[in-house]
Amino acid sequence: MTLIATSFILLAAAVQATNLRALTVPHECTINAIALLQIPGEAPLANEVEYGCDDGSGLFSPLHLDEIQQKSLQGLAANGQVHYGKSKINVHGATITTPSGKPISAEAKNKENAFNKFISAELDNIENALRRRTNSKASKRHFLLFRVTDSEGRVIDDSPDVMSDNVFGTNGDQINLKTQLAACSAGQYIVIPGARPPFDISDLQSARGVIDIELDISLHNSRADVRNAAISKAQEVMALKFNFSDTTSLTTYADHTLFSLENCYKDCGWAAYASIGGYYQGSYYSMAGIQMHEHGHNLGLPHSGGLDGLAYTDHTCSMGNPLYGDDLGQMCFNPAKLWQLQHFPHPWTVKRGWYNSTEDFFTVDTSSGSQVYEMIGIGEYRFQQESSRKAVALRIIVPGGRDQYIAFNSAKGANTQNVEADNLVTIVEWNTTSGYSPSSLKGYIAQGETFLLGHGLTVTAQCINTSLTPSVACVCVKESSQTCPSDCACTAPMHHK
Repeated sequence: MTLIATSFILLAAAVQATNLRALTVPHECTINAIALLQIPGEAPLANEVEYGCDDGSGLFSPLHLDEIQQKSLQGLAANGQVHYGKSKINVHGATITTPSGKPISAEAKNKENAFNKFISAELDNIENALRRRTNSKASKRHFLLFRVTDSEGRVIDDSPDVMSDNVFGTNGDQINLKTQLAACSAGQYIVIPGARPPFDISDLQSARGVIDIELDISLHNSRADVRNAAISKAQEVMALKFNFSDTTSLTTYADHTLFSLENCYKDCGWAAYASIGGYYQGSYYSMAGIQMHEHGHNLGLPHSGGLDGLAYTDHTCSMGNPLYGDDLGQMCFNPAKLWQLQHFPHPWTVKRGWYNSTEDFFTVDTSSGSQVYEMIGIGEYRFQQESSRKAVALRIIVPGGRDQYIAFNSAKGANTQNVEADNLVTIVEWNTTSGYSPSSLKGYIAQGETFLLGHGLTVTAQCINTSLTPSVACVCVKESSQTCPSDCACTAPMHHK
């Protein structure tokens, strides 16, 4: 199957090329976005998302968009007309600059319509190849971690063996990217350190899944230059080993690549950032919460906003500001993200839903009366039994607005280190599409409490029982004229402690 994607004409953005390996920016390139994770307590980043052009080999050239263009692009991504990492943009008419210094933006002839001219474009048939690699529901994903040394000898203090353990658990680390992705996906997402067959990298590895590379530039260069220098060097090392072109994409060898930098010296304020791979400064690479957050972006997940309206302060979800610390990261995702993973899985990463759509996920319909659901938290999904399945996420369709999602935020199992609304029923809003749109936490309720959903509906936590394994909540959604039944008592355990 050949994919058809929406492309758009970019009339007034500057594309900044690096002065490293020549970055080929054709008239058409792939639009991508890099989400930066702010370090708590530091000055806010000017932009939490950086947009750019991927030349096909993996190098990334920032697009300097004005406010109108940026909002237009965000809108197209939110409604699914543009997919980061897949959709093509036409940069005809844009100024492409190669010298050092600030890029010069072309004058916009019609800014308002710059993103409104669409053409159909065929994407490469790469998705079919990716799908063929995995025939079962479980998805095995190969990861490479590049340990970066810059031209002045700066490198993270942790040894390759320690780094391998911190990310992949190769020497007994209990909470890391590999263990947490397996736990949150009910064992359906399997992280494998190293290159995929048939690429044997045993003589390149400093430790399992870790390869050391040395840059030709200092980390004191711009974020874009350091990023592209790291990609170029990694491509060069892999190409030399396997006699490929040094522009061969790193996705040829592994599904995901991570880069660990000693520190940030320019364009700072971030702990990590991600697009297809991930970049980490200092010790942040070792923090499972940050690993989960950044890889969430690789899975196509946007940020999760909190009650304060800020971009990523939903602390019931790994896509909110995550836990900071080694062995801190036992959090999964809010119900909107679970719905996205199940019903709109990223075709290159998630591929297929991890859960049972028909018996775990419900769209609520109150036209025939109030609706009652026994619910369990995603952290204890492994205790789900066919004979007595419980709901994981509920969806309330809001015509003309953002849909609402309900979950029981049990702080157990894979969600043990959750830091907000422990063991409460949570309500989240999200613009339900296959596009890239942040969710917003709207509230949470304890046993006996009711939340006004609006549009004539309420949700009540009739009971919550955390003494069972798994913990159970009984949730009632109803119209104002309806009543909730009284026979939902949360007393029927699936497993005894």
